[in-house]
Amino acid sequence: MPLDKYPKNDEQIIQWNNYINSKKIYPIELLINKKNKNYEHLQKIFKTLILDEISPENFIKVYIKAKTKNDIVFFIRTMTDLFLSHKVNKSLSEGQSIKSARTQTVARLLCLSFGSPQKTDNENFKHLKKIVRENTKEMRI
Repeated sequence: MPLDKYPKNDEQIIQWNNYINSKKIYPIELLINKKNKNYEHLQKIFKTLILDEISPENFIKVYIKAKTKNDIVFFIRTMTDLFLSHKVNKSLSEGQSIKSARTQTVARLLCLSFGSPQKTDNENFKHLKKIVRENTKEMRI
């Protein structure tokens, strides 16, 4: 069954989780549970993906490809390429610049699977955002 929307309500969450579970290799961190701390991160990520008109199926396909090497630099570059290859929408929330919003989105994606359990969510996010910037300087929009 095709996945055409990012999940907002319970029915869409069930459809999303079923789609993720149907993949041969599936990223458990993308499974949605409203009680999980990843839920807020995922909702912010989805907002950017919607603005950039990146389909859920394409996002999941690229995310799985990026994760298969288990290499943080490959992950950063692959996910950044996803944003660069789509029409970037100029209407961003919170008055962010385009590259800032995409850097933050890739950092949020990193938090889902590359974050350190010894750090708080905020510490992980700040640390991973620096790593994203360092690895995408020449890729900027």
